[in-house]
Amino acid sequence: MIQPVVENAFIHGIEGLERPGKIMISVRKTDNYVAVEVSDDGLGMDETTIHSILAVETPDNITDAHLSGIGMHNVIHRLMLFYNADKVSDVIEIFSRKGEGTQVILKMPLAGEGLVVLKVFVADDEQIVIDSLRFIVEKYIQHVSVAGWAKSGREAIEKVEELKPDVVLMDIRMPGIDGLEAIRQLKKRHTDMVFVIITAYENFNYAREAVNLGVMEYLLKPINKDRVIEVIKKAEAILAQNRQAMLNEVELKEKLLKIMPHIETEFIYTLFLIALP
Repeated sequence: MIQPVVENAFIHGIEGLERPGKIMISVRKTDNYVAVEVSDDGLGMDETTIHSILAVETPDNITDAHLSGIGMHNVIHRLMLFYNADKVSDVIEIFSRKGEGTQVILKMPLAGEGLVVLKVFVADDEQIVIDSLRFIVEKYIQHVSVAGWAKSGREAIEKVEELKPDVVLMDIRMPGIDGLEAIRQLKKRHTDMVFVIITAYENFNYAREAVNLGVMEYLLKPINKDRVIEVIKKAEAILAQNRQAMLNEVELKEKLLKIMPHIETEFIYTLFLIALP
């Protein structure tokens, strides 16, 4: 993570100076994270450039333009994916002034009670079920928290859109929009979320429809602690695998974009040789 930041400081901060420049690296620990600071006294950046660096959404948005000038998007993506961060500011801060240099702070959360790796959302019209699931998840599963809950399908859709949890535990039968319809609507916009249905009975038709929607698992009422832990652990493994795949994709894009200028140069040179009499 640190090497690309140092390279960026040299290429875009120090290399263009008409005077000697320096890059400083320091590490400090806070109560919640380890901060790695990379500072230079180089060219600096304006607010527009800083904003463009921090305007990161998904790995698919990384383009040649992103990487050729500043090259920080991949670092941010890796940190956000690895730590499951909600906001860019959770993992990185950038301070800079034109002509005075730049300070980049990478924030790496410490593994402890405050570190949340997985966010779970519960949708059920019975408060006792919501309370039971919250208790089990937060007491028995490390680094997992219940980010929110709802008592109807419509409320679930609205809150999931706002909170963007990793795992959604959804009751099939709820007032208004039922659980399966809520999952169907959410799946259209959040293909990476893991869905688990909650039901008071095993029904083949519901199970078949749930499978067609891509639901990972089901929980039967009354809620069983060991079963909940098993299902959440399975979801955690799937999400970790998906995040690693996204990290690999980001790294591959970065490598390809770095070598593309060399490939293009070689291609043009080859065409030139072929064109010679």
